[in-house]
Amino acid sequence: YKGCYNIDYKEEHATLGTLDTQGYSSPVDYWAPFNQGEGLHDAPWRTEFGGNIYLTDGSHGCVNCPPAVMGQIFSTIFENEAVVIY
Repeated sequence: YKGCYNIDYKEEHATLGTLDTQGYSSPVDYWAPFNQGEGLHDAPWRTEFGGNIYLTDGSHGCVNCPPAVMGQIFSTIFENEAVVIY
């Protein structure tokens, strides 16, 4: 959803989702939630990013980032830092 949020916390080596409840379980190296379970994270299962892929192969509300890029982002963001989604 559009809006301005804050990074809740940062976590390395997290697992997103639960098979029992959400139907998926995805390990990630970098996780920075900002909106009640939505957040920034690496998406090593994706082969492409950007463009129109969200129309047919979107996320569950998160911002999926290439692993190398998310590593750089993770090292520069802080808890409570603003995230603007537009």
